[in-house]
Amino acid sequence: MADKIIVPVSLRVLNKIAKHYLVTVISIVLFNVCSLFASIVLKDFNWLAASGGVTTIFGVLLTVSHSVPKNDEEVQYYVASIFPKSRDGIMSELPTARGVNLSIPEVSDDDEALMKNTAKKILKIESIGVTLTIIGTLLWAYSGFLTNFIYPVKCITSS
Repeated sequence: MADKIIVPVSLRVLNKIAKHYLVTVISIVLFNVCSLFASIVLKDFNWLAASGGVTTIFGVLLTVSHSVPKNDEEVQYYVASIFPKSRDGIMSELPTARGVNLSIPEVSDDDEALMKNTAKKILKIESIGVTLTIIGTLLWAYSGFLTNFIYPVKCITSS
């Protein structure tokens, strides 16, 4: 490729969110606590519901963060895999399965340990993302109903 493709700013920000996922989770929890406090003070739980929407957004971002390119090399690999030079398919340079042994190459113990640690980290971030998405969606959907439940409107009856 003649022109170098650079990771967009939005993907760099997403990478930072995923890399510092504990800071993200703590920030979201603090944001939700502040929204709860505002809801109580203002007697309007729509503030808490709105924080659920923000929580959902960050949950989705954490869930998908592993699948986006994180540096310039990954972007180059991604583009090269989508637009191969041969135009005969993405992996046309690999031998076909007919009569060829396509066994998985041996992996050293160090590489295997690294792969397992990476997989554990990805699964942890994804599970946190899914959990935040579910909690955020429930907050978003149902917190607004708490206003009438906790602060019921008193009906004025005429006598």
